[in-house]
Amino acid sequence: MSINICVAQSKEEINFILKNIKEKVKVLPLDLSSQLYCINNNIDYFDPLQILPKDFHFNAIEFSENQIKNLKYKNFQYESAKTFTKRIIRFQLNSTIFIYELLDKITKNFDINKIIISGWQNKQNSKDSNNYIISKIIFDLELETPIEKILNENIQNQSENNYYKYYCDEKLKNKKKNILLSNLGYNFKRITNWAYTNKYNCILLDFGDFKINFLKKYLFKILGIHFLNIKKVLDKNQSKIDLEIPKCIYKNKDFTPILVKKFEEIKIQVIDFVNQSSFLEDFFKQKNISLIICNMSNNIAASYSEVGKLHNIKSLNVSHGTIAEAFNDYDKLYKKIIAEGVFSGAFTYFSLQSKITKKSVETHEPKGKLIETSNLIFAEDVKKSKNRNKILYPVTMKNFETIQYLGVEMFYEFLSNLKILENISSENGLDIVVKLHPIVTNYTKDIEKIFPKLKFSKGEIKQELNESFVTINFSSTTIEDSLYCKVPVILFDQWKRYRHCESTQDTQNGKIPIYYVNNKKDLIAAINTVEKKPNYDFNRFIYDGKSKENISRTLKNILY
Repeated sequence: MSINICVAQSKEEINFILKNIKEKVKVLPLDLSSQLYCINNNIDYFDPLQILPKDFHFNAIEFSENQIKNLKYKNFQYESAKTFTKRIIRFQLNSTIFIYELLDKITKNFDINKIIISGWQNKQNSKDSNNYIISKIIFDLELETPIEKILNENIQNQSENNYYKYYCDEKLKNKKKNILLSNLGYNFKRITNWAYTNKYNCILLDFGDFKINFLKKYLFKILGIHFLNIKKVLDKNQSKIDLEIPKCIYKNKDFTPILVKKFEEIKIQVIDFVNQSSFLEDFFKQKNISLIICNMSNNIAASYSEVGKLHNIKSLNVSHGTIAEAFNDYDKLYKKIIAEGVFSGAFTYFSLQSKITKKSVETHEPKGKLIETSNLIFAEDVKKSKNRNKILYPVTMKNFETIQYLGVEMFYEFLSNLKILENISSENGLDIVVKLHPIVTNYTKDIEKIFPKLKFSKGEIKQELNESFVTINFSSTTIEDSLYCKVPVILFDQWKRYRHCESTQDTQNGKIPIYYVNNKKDLIAAINTVEKKPNYDFNRFIYDGKSKENISRTLKNILY
């Protein structure tokens, strides 16, 4: 009996398709929202976990990076613009590989009548968190299986078609020295507190992304935090940048047209990035900036250090991500991708906040001077709690359009982990708290219906760690957050594909505070060991000192 496949990126897209067809279908969910919707509504679906082979991540990341490294950038004035472009093209290629592999395996193992897609493109409304790209990709793949597209026109195309140049007419009225920050996230308020005490302004450039009202800006200004509105005017001069994409053949299927179209779609964004970077040239001439501090390297903040260097302005990279040493060639590929986003660029200085990061430089080799700062922005054990009786499982999650291979678990793998944790909680009477990633917090109620024994949190990581005796993780910044809070970590890798950092596989070990396990039995054994409260050697992975003193020492050494 033949099957009709409905491919969807969200529960809204599933609903749209089901309301517009009469025939029976089996859904192929491509993100957490769509799989949760299928489970909770008893909709027949394909589970990607049962379809993709075990070596999929290894083959995918190897192919993807071999393609990406051969991109040729024409008339790109800034290295940061290349990184920005590379990141988007990589995401598009990863998404294409994912959907092609799934459909290829399904069509080879099942009698498929047709594939039904919504036809949605881009965001469907201003509140939509999804940027719908499935229909474009499937249609452009030119598969042998018939494709039925419900909507033949784009509902709402919100892409910008104008070119702009940027300027800033705001002046800093007082005579304080200025520190330029990339944003106020990832505990950068610790830096603003130091700046206020030491009579520095903190400057943030608002290209329209911060969405802060007048009252908040006024209050921030009192605290020495200045949001400068960057204005724009139409610019008729167009940059002549171009991207040469090499032939991209994946298992006899030509992905080249998909990538070429993607660059044409984002070309105006790339030119806008270049124009914002060009604005920085004038900005740094006009404003007295003493230091640039950024916590990422994959957006316009990456240009801060690059352009700042041309004007002899010092810059400091304080990575918000966890950077670790590589253990094999696949590991090296993934960790270089992560480092590209948070631990690279033309910075004068790179902060080594942990000994885990220090080991990573053998793989990543950033170009600036390395400073062993100790913890600057990770959580830390300020108030020791005697009631640490919970197990914390913080999750890193990506949606369909930002897929990363190898070192990030997929949405269907996340659900598999929750099933195991639900069983452990029920069988052993353990209190397990799942700290959801911001991109999936909207689905909390949907997840709770499936896993009633688990608790789900949207709270701050510092508070959750203060109540936890162990953290279960795969790969995220909360590994170092945990260690600085003196909470041991269990790296749980069912798939036996990714070991984030140095760790022990001896579940009876009482010295090394990071375990690496691959199954439920060893996970329980490691938890039992941690419950005995051994005398762990946390200093194997972290430095001494509290963030307040570390920030003061680091910034004074750079600025004075």
